[in-house]
Amino acid sequence: MQNPKNFIIKYNRITAPLLAVAFSTLALFAAIYVYEAFLFLIPVIVFFSFHFTKLYRLRTRILGGLVIFIIVAMISAGISTSVIYTTDPVVTDHYTNLSVQTQVTPYAGNYSSYNFTMKVMDRVQLNPDHVTLDINTTGFQKNVSAAEMSHYTNASGDQVFYYVYTNPPAGIYSYNFTFQNQTGATLYTGFGTGSGPDTLSSVSTFKELFIVTVINDVIIFEIILVAGIFIARSFSRSARNRIRPPQRPKQPDIVDQNNNQ
Repeated sequence: MQNPKNFIIKYNRITAPLLAVAFSTLALFAAIYVYEAFLFLIPVIVFFSFHFTKLYRLRTRILGGLVIFIIVAMISAGISTSVIYTTDPVVTDHYTNLSVQTQVTPYAGNYSSYNFTMKVMDRVQLNPDHVTLDINTTGFQKNVSAAEMSHYTNASGDQVFYYVYTNPPAGIYSYNFTFQNQTGATLYTGFGTGSGPDTLSSVSTFKELFIVTVINDVIIFEIILVAGIFIARSFSRSARNRIRPPQRPKQPDIVDQNNNQ
């Protein structure tokens, strides 16, 4: 029976990409659901997948790494599209004297209108004249003034501000609510308040996210991989030069010795 490691090395043109894609997908899930910095493990995983399977040809590693990164970008876009179309997130932020919940409904899909809502809890009443909303997508921003916002107090005593945006341009949006207290000092600027809505179809969302991933991540990953490959090659050559045995001095030819006698 063939040793598994020998099999992996023998067929490294197949096993190296498979290992790289499999472990990169695990790092991708960790980046999405645990901590975003895990994303930068992907070029490291690809590098060591090539190294473990002894796939050393420079051109193969550079081009193969690029192909693997593109495949991982497609997987990332697919996961993100699925998350967008199966969630309707409510974001909660806590401050010294109040908590705020923000939400946009519907969150994904092509609809005629979208409701942006901010609920101020802990029975804190804000000045409606100082509540604004910024809605952003690539190449477009809508600023909603306090006069355009609506508000009411619900049965629980929470103050609710909302704005209905009709027929927005197609895109993947994010938004920020900003409000101030009675004296005009800003209490909350909505950093990371919420994403959405996504007004594109699922196919268009996948394409958009894939392009963004290629531009923002794949190029950086390829640069990291190429840099790692050349650094490793440099260390390898230095190590070979250090362990190479010293060459013996050339012995004079016997004929030359006899002629000199």
